[in-house]
Amino acid sequence: MTKLWVALDHADPSALVRPGGGDLRVWLCEAIIAGHAPWGVVVPSSLLARALAHNADDRVCWGLPDEPEPQRAELRAELAQATTPVKVGYSHVPGWSCADIARLLLEARPAGGRLVLEPYCDRPDCLAACSAVLTEQRLMWKLTIVKEMLDVYAEIGFRGPWVARSGPLTWQEFVDQLAQAVELGCSGVIVGRALWADLLPLDEAARQALLGQRLATLRSLLDPAGQAS
Repeated sequence: MTKLWVALDHADPSALVRPGGGDLRVWLCEAIIAGHAPWGVVVPSSLLARALAHNADDRVCWGLPDEPEPQRAELRAELAQATTPVKVGYSHVPGWSCADIARLLLEARPAGGRLVLEPYCDRPDCLAACSAVLTEQRLMWKLTIVKEMLDVYAEIGFRGPWVARSGPLTWQEFVDQLAQAVELGCSGVIVGRALWADLLPLDEAARQALLGQRLATLRSLLDPAGQAS
């Protein structure tokens, strides 16, 4: 599974609609799958079939809506049936730790099924427990790289395989923070609004050029760790 992803599963789809019409998610999905290997796309259910039509299943991740009840049986059933990697974002649940939820969701995946988990958590003890859930690359953590959280990862020595989430950072903030994240073990990115927000008003040629430049910039920042693939 690639560790280079563009997130198109934004909670507000209108954020990807250009003035005057046109869904940028569709354009980005086609452009990245067709022309920017090994980059993959994290897509909502509405774009899953379109993304999979390119026969690049290992570069398509199904982004489920943020889950307020990650322990529910219906979610585990969806995970059991999914044939692509799946991304789940979740918050604390009373009586559960984020690491307990991770183990529960991993058990629901079929043999070899990949899972990307995004715990909305800032508790060092909880994140340290998540770091200990090592699963031979079946699991990848998606973590924010705002400065205060990078300090937490450094303090606890977070060691689970993880990629950097761009929200709520701007493009320049994300680029500036990524070098430190790589030093702390980050091996990839799942980048959303920071990458594509200001592509919206551009014409296609300008969008293609800026998209290519930015994807190349991120790969070059990850290369010192030797894991930009």
